Amino acid sequence: MRNKSSYFFIGAFCVALSTIVSQPTRAANETKIAKPKKSEKPTAPPIAIADLKRGKPVNFEAEILPVLRRNCIACHNGTKAENHLVLETPQTILKGGDSSAGVVVGKSAESLLLRAAAHLEDPIMPPPDNTVKAMPLTPDELGLIKLWIDQGATGQVTGAATPLHWQKLPPTVNPILSLAVSPDGGYAACGRANEIFIYHISTGATVGRLVDPSIGAQLGNPPNGAAHLDIVQAMAFDPTGDLLASGGYREVKLWRRPRNAKLADLAGSTDAIRSVAVRPDGKQAATGEVGGGIKLWELPSGKLLQSSGGHTAAVTGLRFSPDGAKLFSGSLDKTLRAWNTADGKQIAQLDTPAPINAITLAGAATQICSGHADNTVRVWTLGLTAPNPFDPTPATPPKPPAPLKELKGHTGPVTALETLQPEGKEIVSGSEDGALRQWNTDSGGSARQLSHGAPITAIAARGDGKRFASAGATNSIKLWNLENQQTVELRGDFRTLVENGRLDRGVEVARAKSAREKLLIAETETRLKQETDAVQKAKDMKTASEKSVVEKTAAAKPSQDAKAAVEKEAEAAALVAKQAADKMAEAKAAADKDANNKDLAKASEEAKRLAMEADKKLADVKRRVDEATKAAKAPQQEIKRAEGAVQAAIRGIESAEQAVKQATDAVPAAKKSAELADVTQKQAEALAESGKKKFTDQVSTTRALAFSPDGLYLTAAGDNKLVQTWASDDGEPVDTFAGPAAPIQAIAWTSGGGIISGAADKTVVLWNTKAPWTLERTIGNPDDPTKLTDRVLALDFSPDGKMLATGGGEPSRSGELKLWNPADGALIRAIPDAHSDTIFSVRFSPDGLMLASSGADRFVKVFTVASGALVKAFEGHTHHVLGVAWQSDGKGLASGGADNVVKIWDVAAGEQRRTIEGFGKEVTAVAFSASTPRVVTTSGDRNVRMINADNGNTERNFGGAADFLYTLAVTPDGKKILAGGQDSVLHVWNMDTGQEIRHIDAPK
Repeated sequence: MRNKSSYFFIGAFCVALSTIVSQPTRAANETKIAKPKKSEKPTAPPIAIADLKRGKPVNFEAEILPVLRRNCIACHNGTKAENHLVLETPQTILKGGDSSAGVVVGKSAESLLLRAAAHLEDPIMPPPDNTVKAMPLTPDELGLIKLWIDQGATGQVTGAATPLHWQKLPPTVNPILSLAVSPDGGYAACGRANEIFIYHISTGATVGRLVDPSIGAQLGNPPNGAAHLDIVQAMAFDPTGDLLASGGYREVKLWRRPRNAKLADLAGSTDAIRSVAVRPDGKQAATGEVGGGIKLWELPSGKLLQSSGGHTAAVTGLRFSPDGAKLFSGSLDKTLRAWNTADGKQIAQLDTPAPINAITLAGAATQICSGHADNTVRVWTLGLTAPNPFDPTPATPPKPPAPLKELKGHTGPVTALETLQPEGKEIVSGSEDGALRQWNTDSGGSARQLSHGAPITAIAARGDGKRFASAGATNSIKLWNLENQQTVELRGDFRTLVENGRLDRGVEVARAKSAREKLLIAETETRLKQETDAVQKAKDMKTASEKSVVEKTAAAKPSQDAKAAVEKEAEAAALVAKQAADKMAEAKAAADKDANNKDLAKASEEAKRLAMEADKKLADVKRRVDEATKAAKAPQQEIKRAEGAVQAAIRGIESAEQAVKQATDAVPAAKKSAELADVTQKQAEALAESGKKKFTDQVSTTRALAFSPDGLYLTAAGDNKLVQTWASDDGEPVDTFAGPAAPIQAIAWTSGGGIISGAADKTVVLWNTKAPWTLERTIGNPDDPTKLTDRVLALDFSPDGKMLATGGGEPSRSGELKLWNPADGALIRAIPDAHSDTIFSVRFSPDGLMLASSGADRFVKVFTVASGALVKAFEGHTHHVLGVAWQSDGKGLASGGADNVVKIWDVAAGEQRRTIEGFGKEVTAVAFSASTPRVVTTSGDRNVRMINADNGNTERNFGGAADFLYTLAVTPDGKKILAGGQDSVLHVWNMDTGQEIRHIDAPK
């Protein structure tokens, strides 16, 4: 495990990881740094600074930068530079922040970086109440920084990281942080710590454990191997389900499961195969041919051991004795025969009344039962008491052999036989009459009769006697539960059904998009009409406003004329008043010079009177000017308003004409989009119809059935040339193997978990049901930050499987979003500055055209896949957004965050529909259920909820989890929910009932 502080902060889980660097030797004495001034008053005790002695220079990138990253850069980086101080490079450190330069070259005692970190000067760093859990530096770390400063504070950050040192994870660290479900809904990949487990969901069986053999030595060769050096943070299946991507520290690994994997091709058959049997110890297999031959094969090598002849018609049944020493065979030639498996020689023969279609052993293998074409089941003894039909050297000539019992009741040929409980005497027979009969071989009585509904072609019984299966001529397979008498019908290839389900969902998406595009045409045409009407309205308004200007100008003329006249009169009155004032002044001056001159005094008084009259008249005229001005003001304002309306109308015309142009251009674009959507819809519908036809074509006769030795699986094969497996408890599909070019007539399980099939083209194949997942390719390298800068926290395959999206980035510094080609690992596109902080979730839209992401910067964003252009940025969460999911129609998004809420977004409108509250802790993952509006969520409060996105109501809670839940998956059909968390338990719930149906603990 790489030593680096984990930023996956959610809940109680936090793995302490710190880079192991080459630490210089610490001297016995400590360096003395000048005490801070009293005025500085540090708020915490000083930390001792180690006096380190060594010859080689301190490497900033390899030694100083990791220390700063762990404790300082979360707050002092290019994105979030508190106090404008960036500590990412020597250059930014020397530049300093608001206070001063961070470092004084060669003078560590005067450098703020060291003084604050050693708690010698306020503000001390990191602050004791910091929210990023940064820890005070150790004496050795401080000594290293001091030495670097004194050596000149040089260095470069090149991005070329030094090799990392890894160590084992503690045994108690195994949370489930990643989970993925295969597209067929059959398998779950579960990441525990740095290991990956593959489970079959229906049975809970572990079917794979992924191991990268190259990393064993680095982790001390763990006993079970490991998939990654670091904790597995994310996983995703591609659309085929055969490729799994897993993300760890700076790398993505692609694991491949082989399809139709074989353990061996058994070569040497000379005729079409009709029957198969496997020896109880799993060391041999026998095949019976249409021509009567019997082959004995070594397992698992597939080597031909013996080839026996004797039968003259098809060998329809084979059974080994419990000890494997004998092989019994039944044939259409009416004979039962016994063979020595050591040398392949026949040791006995029994002639029967009618062709034999099936055989089985019963009565603790003391009896052999044969099903005949004459509608009868016959029971024969295998005991040592005379007469023993299989004793080659009887003491006396035997009488003609007779069966112990003849079991009659069928009205058609008996076509299949199986023992319900090998230690008992209960058998089941099937007939062309469509009936299944349960018999007691001692009493000969029929305990039960069931109807399959079609001629029976095969029967198989599970070892515990609680289940048996029957196959009919119409490819209908029924799984019978003998405990509650219920049945499950299995029909057709489930892979085709899964694919058809995917195609049907594609049709839904295509139809929704086509309807949306057609609606957009109508909206665009409506908008065009509205904008065209707006142009005309603006023109009409301009005409009306211009007319109003003319009218109001004419209406204002009298008041303007009156105002002009009175203003002219005022000018004359002012002139008269001035002249009168001047004369008064002159008369007064003359009178003042000759005070005794009565004429001058009289003239002065007269001039004064005239001046007063002139002033009075002027005042009266001014009053009339004010009245005229007021009277003219209102009409003038009306004129200005009318002129303003003209200008507004002109601007409205320009704006409306531009809108008309845009709407006009939008109409053909909308029609083209609608045409493309219509073509896409028709293509999707054609593919769906093709899938349905393919499924119909696969409906053919099942020829053989078999349960696995452990009772977990039921297998079927027949005319569709497929070997199919289901879970034997509930009939959930498991796998399909294809390969033979002819109908398959017989199948059997080996003790090692393989399946042998025999076909009409003479081929015998040993199928590998446990084919291992192998590492196909690795993208990135833990020692190289150039491809992937930090942990890969999110993965998703495009719907066509041609692209893989990765999300991650350095905490507080970057949100890295990249698209890769999974076929060769090449980078297709990096989306620059996708987020300003770590990305936690990425999801392709259902049509594969857009990519949604969410991150620690509190945003949900949508980008185009073709160009990487930002389409929408949704803001509203108040904390990290930990999960995002698309609705099946591509219209909506759901997101969950560390702010304990789920938000539903309208992608087209670019707005929030609703916020859903009520979560006790962080909402760690969200997923829509199939094509419904139901959103499933996991939370740190240990709850799984199903919420209706349309109204925000919680429809169901899923209980059973005992600890913080981190991750979630929903099967594509929406029938099951899976979740995992801190306690390493993988939970599986039934979506419809809310019941927990599987509880898978971590291996001890």
